[in-house]
Amino acid sequence: MKMKLIHKITGLRSLPKIYGKYLFYIDKKSEELFGVDVNTFKANLHIQEKLYSITIINDKLLSYGLNIYTLEGEKLYSGGTNYSYEVNYKNLTLWKTVDNEKEIALYHIFDIENMDFKKKNIDLVGVPYAFIEKNIFTQSKFSIACQDIEKCEVIWQFDITQFGPYKEWDFIKKVWKERRRKVNRIYFYRGKLIVTLSRAIIALEPQTGKLLWKIDFENCDPVNLVFDEDKAYLGRLINFYVLDIDEGNIIYERPYDPKYRFEVAGYQLSQIVYHGLALHDGYIWFTHGSNGRQFLLKANPANGEILEGMLLDTNYSTGMPIFQDNRMYIRDQVGDLYVYEEVEEGSVAATEQEEEEVYTQVLDVKGKKHVLIYAESWSRELEDKLERFLIQYWVNGKLKRGDEVKFVFKRTEGINHESLHDEVIKFLDCDRVRAILSSISSKNVKALTGKKVHPEYQPYWLVNFFKERENFRKYFEVVE
Repeated sequence: MKMKLIHKITGLRSLPKIYGKYLFYIDKKSEELFGVDVNTFKANLHIQEKLYSITIINDKLLSYGLNIYTLEGEKLYSGGTNYSYEVNYKNLTLWKTVDNEKEIALYHIFDIENMDFKKKNIDLVGVPYAFIEKNIFTQSKFSIACQDIEKCEVIWQFDITQFGPYKEWDFIKKVWKERRRKVNRIYFYRGKLIVTLSRAIIALEPQTGKLLWKIDFENCDPVNLVFDEDKAYLGRLINFYVLDIDEGNIIYERPYDPKYRFEVAGYQLSQIVYHGLALHDGYIWFTHGSNGRQFLLKANPANGEILEGMLLDTNYSTGMPIFQDNRMYIRDQVGDLYVYEEVEEGSVAATEQEEEEVYTQVLDVKGKKHVLIYAESWSRELEDKLERFLIQYWVNGKLKRGDEVKFVFKRTEGINHESLHDEVIKFLDCDRVRAILSSISSKNVKALTGKKVHPEYQPYWLVNFFKERENFRKYFEVVE
């Protein structure tokens, strides 16, 4: 497995939408929509309105307020400020409005081809998750239902409390406690409604709500499933299962081995957590955090065995990888999107990535140390070197004044005054580097900030100290 980081977009509010040759995302700060070309990453769309979410249906952009745009950003329709999109069936879309005074939610069907309402003020018994022809399937905490939207009547309702409670061990009180089951997630797949719930997965017949099969789990609460023809893959914490969704049974359950280790880039990974699974190219892919680092893992779908892994370029926990063609998109918890491209082992692209360097030099300038850093862009290699300098000077050194050490970055295409501040703050605020900040002696903290700080709050206090631009510029600088 060899992937090259080819682009990074910072500050995404949520996962991007990849549609054809376009990548759409909402900026976290401005809450405005941007669209870029997936090949060149050049911006070709910017809607300067606050959009809190985006859905793409039939070459149209749908957003909160029943705002509908073309892919080029032309507004086709605006329905008001409190419409929120739910689900669709072909060109028929379902929107929700909330009456806060009456504390009720009503639903409305809007045709995005003809730009008109087909039905308004529909009362549903639960939250809609699927819209198929004239039926809407809903879920509540303890039930699943099917409603006829033309007649506004419930066709069937399935109550999961019929399965009774389940028992869960209370590690604090050391006793078994009974818990009420709840619905986690519902899928419509291969003509069945497949429902994950507390300690079980069930399949229902969509027309009647008849129970087709039930799979029980002793120590696992299934939530998300990944489907592959007649199989489904389930990952939950340290558990990995392969399920037969036609017959409703467990094909394989991976046993937990506390001694298991897998090495990636010199790191020994243990207690592998199967979370955010994606199926691509015949393999299961997911990310894993360990030692303050994030890793991409590739597993055999038949048994969950880890086959390969790679170190990712973020220090923050990540969501499920998104694959399209030879690209992989991963967004981390601070909203940065990393775009990777598959390359063949030994290819020019792979060699170029391995040969990328970060150049550093330490100079004495009037009795002060200036750590000069040159890099084309912010990268994992840069962070590794910066981390070593922080340990050398801030942790192990004896500072009399904070400005005895200054980090000076050469301005490049990927590093400028604005980007440096954002990247350094994210770097200092990650778990691994906060551990370094907590190791700085109280004398060095006072030399850096002029303040005496309680050790318990030291890493968080230092991050907030450097967020202030005036403080930041004393220690980190960009020069032409």
